[in-house]
Amino acid sequence: MSTSPLTALPSSSSPASFYTPVGGSPATAGDCTNLSTPATEPASSPYRDARPLPRELKEHCQIFFEEQMYNAGIQLLDSLLCAGAGARPGHGKPACVPPPPQIALLATLAIHPTHTTRVAERAQLLVASEALQYLRNLLAIAGPVNANLRAAFEFRVSSRGGRRHYGLDATSDEDDVDEEHIHGRFANESSLWTRGQDLWKVLGWAFNCSAVHPHRWRYWRPWLEFLMDALEADFDERQRLDLEAHERSARDGEDCKFPLLRESLLMSHINTGNRLGLKTIMKSLCAEGSQASLTVFQEVFEKESKSAAQASNKRKREQILDLDNDKFGDYYDDGASMYSSQESEPPTPEKMARGPGRPSAQATRSPPPSAGFIESIPLRLHCATDLFPSFLQLARASLELPKPFAALHEVYGAFADAVRELRAPLFAPFVSTRASPLPVASQVSLLRALLEPFLPRASPYPGDVDAEADEENGVSLAILRECYLPFAANNNAVEANAKYSLVAENLVRLVWAESEVRHAPELQRAVEKGVRARGEKARARGRGRPPRGPAASEGGGGDEGVAREALDRSGERLLTMMRVLEIDSAGASD
Repeated sequence: MSTSPLTALPSSSSPASFYTPVGGSPATAGDCTNLSTPATEPASSPYRDARPLPRELKEHCQIFFEEQMYNAGIQLLDSLLCAGAGARPGHGKPACVPPPPQIALLATLAIHPTHTTRVAERAQLLVASEALQYLRNLLAIAGPVNANLRAAFEFRVSSRGGRRHYGLDATSDEDDVDEEHIHGRFANESSLWTRGQDLWKVLGWAFNCSAVHPHRWRYWRPWLEFLMDALEADFDERQRLDLEAHERSARDGEDCKFPLLRESLLMSHINTGNRLGLKTIMKSLCAEGSQASLTVFQEVFEKESKSAAQASNKRKREQILDLDNDKFGDYYDDGASMYSSQESEPPTPEKMARGPGRPSAQATRSPPPSAGFIESIPLRLHCATDLFPSFLQLARASLELPKPFAALHEVYGAFADAVRELRAPLFAPFVSTRASPLPVASQVSLLRALLEPFLPRASPYPGDVDAEADEENGVSLAILRECYLPFAANNNAVEANAKYSLVAENLVRLVWAESEVRHAPELQRAVEKGVRARGEKARARGRGRPPRGPAASEGGGGDEGVAREALDRSGERLLTMMRVLEIDSAGASD
């Protein structure tokens, strides 16, 4: 029987696995890989040089946008961006880049319900799709730094007449900024960057939509994917430029201070002082559509959750055509029937739970995770365990911030705390290793962080069982057998024991997939003992208090019944894995 450990060593593809620094020594709070000394020469830029739009063309585009001729403005910008492209990426004439207010407007048009879920005609959907496609082209051709996405994607409002000033600093000319100001609702009071308050409020609402508003998630998903790409590309490009400048300076013995990274797009959203905390950020990544989550992360746009059919049923009698104020006259008459007949909105969990008369046992139970929620898991995990920690790692090591936003190990801890609060059906997709987008090292770190608060005092310390694996914050078969598998959670709540079982199950899957595991009586006994202990603890909770009402025949009501089912099925899968392992080991010996 092999007990080779499954470690959490950091790699270039997984900057979030910061528990063990390069070199293999144990990680402590604040330790991280120092990226200030590049191992190789900086890579060449993958982007074309950029220049601002000529004044006349900039004014043409501004007129198009202010007159709501969005398609014409986007097509003009796209043709100017692609003109003069070279045969290879990063070559060709400088690309023409619009000012930040125009980029910010396009980001709003790409997701605003007026141009997505509440369009008067299907043709209007082209505005949102073309706006998002242009933003992707801009990111790929000019790059995030040349396009000044840092200024375009700011959540801030000036005190002067509600106008937003993009990239205004001590050297900026306010008259020039005012010349770039776009009149119109979508560029000002209804702009995403005005209504959204901050990035994490927007992310929280978008992830709520994945669970309860699928018609909105259909549009938020590609928008979030673009935003994640922009954050990552901005991080990489600023790091490349800083290293390139450091190489040119040729000052031996002095670390690169990464001045451009100090102004990165991601830094602008996490460096918010005391107004936002790490826990709030991580909760936004775990927003699941519950009433509590919807209270914290509310609609970005006014009445955003209403579909076209719903808006049609509740519209006023007056037939006024005023696109700037979301009044479409009789345009909805055809649009409502078109949408209601072809794209009926799936029922939300709240609708499923409501109904005439007394709710049934099924209605009182939490519904299984929606398809949208499952689709959102990779985005949530990527931001929480890759993009976000990778920046904090570099900030801690090289930027020498006077007040670091968080210690590196606190990122995984805060994310694990947020995930642990989810109900068992929503908790399961986060811990599943079957199709996880995370590297194995990150999966190990997350699973261990999730399991530790559930461990009973009787469980041995992993370092006493396998010091080498524990030193690297890894997991081995010996740690599983002695420290995790034989135990139940440290309380008798059904939810706690279900989550404990799900984490233990997926740790077994990881060890089995990454190392040679053979059947052994002691492993079998550990699994059986743990399944029995967790089941008995969960049953002890209900002794003397039999369930009442229609849920009694189903073994429990509400969320507890769902958690009990998750616990039982997880235990069955663990026992099945042991039987498969026994059969495989018997076949190998023959």
